[in-house]
Amino acid sequence: MQIDRVTTTVKIKDGALRLIPVKTSDSIPKELIFELMELLDDVEVEAPVMVGDVIVENVLDTGINIVASRDMSKVS
Repeated sequence: MQIDRVTTTVKIKDGALRLIPVKTSDSIPKELIFELMELLDDVEVEAPVMVGDVIVENVLDTGINIVASRDMSKVS
């Protein structure tokens, strides 16, 4: 069973905010949602990040990527 794309946030270092919004690049099986959220809870990226940058490639061996859905520049 597939569901729509998942949208959430991950931590970001050196960004204007502490979190950056991300989403799945395609629908993901419903039974993987909790495992996905646990995995993303441990992810931290470094600024700068651009919309569409791959944050996690082939998440949970699904062939689906987690991508940034907002630009985030680096704060000095």
